[in-house]
Amino acid sequence: MTNTYFIIKTIINNKKIYYYLILEEKKREVIIKIGGLKNQCIRIIINKKAKIGYIEDLVYKKECSIFNEINKGSESSKNSIALLLKCSLIFCINKYPEVSLYKISDMSYIQCSNYQRISLSDLYVIKYNKSWYEKIFNAEPVEEQIKDVERGKELILEKLNSEINLDLEEFINRYYIYTKSLNINKNLEHIKIAYKKNIKVKDYLSYFLNNNLDCRLYLLFFQMIFGYIMYGKFWQISKKVIKDYNINIESYETEYIDNHANLENLYKQLNEINNNHSSI
Repeated sequence: MTNTYFIIKTIINNKKIYYYLILEEKKREVIIKIGGLKNQCIRIIINKKAKIGYIEDLVYKKECSIFNEINKGSESSKNSIALLLKCSLIFCINKYPEVSLYKISDMSYIQCSNYQRISLSDLYVIKYNKSWYEKIFNAEPVEEQIKDVERGKELILEKLNSEINLDLEEFINRYYIYTKSLNINKNLEHIKIAYKKNIKVKDYLSYFLNNNLDCRLYLLFFQMIFGYIMYGKFWQISKKVIKDYNINIESYETEYIDNHANLENLYKQLNEINNNHSSI
C-alpha cells in the first residue's frame, strides 16, 4: 500500500477553502479520505475491477476543512458538507476518469441542540419532495430501490396530509411529555402558536421549519409520525452529473502534513503556490 497526499482548493464567494486529502493505493481498491488535518469527514472507496466508487462515510465534524470551522446543526454545516462531497467527487472523476458511477447509502441526519437526530432525507422530502442527495447532488435511486423511494415519498405525503384531532393537553402528552432536554413550560408558547386542533401535520411542522427553529422542538413529534422512511436508501451519482457541478477545484500533491503543523505558515505557503506546481 502506498499513500499520497493532496491539498484541494476551491473558491466560494471569493473565499478560499482548503481540504487535506489522503489517497491510499491498494491492489484492488483505492481509499480516498478528505477533510481537515485531524478529521477526514468523507471516505470514498474505488473498486478498481468494477470501476465503481462507494461513498462509505459522510460525517459532520467540526474541522472538515483545514482552516475553517463550522457550527454544529447550522444551515452552513449542511452546505459545507455538501461542498466537501462535491469537491471530493470532482477530484475523483479527474483522478480516475474510468470510474463512471458513485454509490452511497443515505445515512444523513441533522443533530438537534440536545444531540438527538432526525433523518435529513426525510426532512428534505417533507420540504422539497426530494431527498437531500436528490436535491443537492442530482443523485438517483439505485434501480432496485426506485419503487421503494417512490412509495416512501407517497407515504410521507400521506402522513403530511393527515390531521391531528387532539386537544392541546392531549397533544403535548403524546408528542412532548417524553422529550428529553426540552423545558415544556419554556417552549409552550411555540407549541401553542403552531398547534390547533384538527391541524394537518404539514401545517404544524411548517411553523418550525419556516422559522428555522431548533429541531428539538419537534423531534419526538417528527420521529413518531415519520420515523426513518427514507433513511438508509441507496443512491447513485454518475460521472456525467458530477461534471455539471458548478465548482472548480485545484489539487496539489504534497507531503504528509502533521496534525500540529503551523497553520498560519501553511496558509502562507499555499497562497504562494505558483503555476509551476502540477495540478490535477
